[in-house]
Amino acid sequence: MAVPSDWDTLTSANTSDTELVGRIAQALDQSEDEVIDDLEEDTPLTSVDTSADADVAPYLVLGRIDGEGALPSEEQMRSLAENEDADITGYEQTTSGSGADAAIITLSATEYGTQYHLSAFAVSDGDDAYYAAVIVTDSEEQLKEISDAMLASL
Repeated sequence: MAVPSDWDTLTSANTSDTELVGRIAQALDQSEDEVIDDLEEDTPLTSVDTSADADVAPYLVLGRIDGEGALPSEEQMRSLAENEDADITGYEQTTSGSGADAAIITLSATEYGTQYHLSAFAVSDGDDAYYAAVIVTDSEEQLKEISDAMLASL
C-alpha cells in the first residue's frame, strides 16, 4: 500500500502500541477509543501525518466494502460533498494500477476557517466488493500525489 512513509500508520496488527494510537488520536482530535473503534468497525488502515503543523492533520483511511456492488455510483460519491459540506472539484472514472475499474472524486471544504482538500476513491475488487479510501490534506498538490500513488498501488 502506497501510504506516505513518514506518516504514522495504524492497523489492527499494531493497536497495542499505545504511543502510536495516542499520536494518531491527538492528530485527528479524537479519543484513543474512537480511533481503535473506527479501525475495528470498517477501516482496516488509518495513516496520519502526526508531525504536521496544520489545523487539519493530513490523513487517509482505507477500507473494504462488501455487498454493495463493484463500485459506488457517481451519485453516491457525489453525496460525499453534501455530507462534508464541500465543493466538488473533480470526478473521474478510471482504472487502478492493477487494471481494476475505479472512480475518484475530489472535494474542497473549509472548516474552522481552514481550507482543506479531500479525495475519495473506490477500486473494484470483484462483482460485489470494492476498496474505498478517503484522503484529507491541506495541499492540493499533496492530495494528488497521495491519491495517484494509492490508486496505482491497488
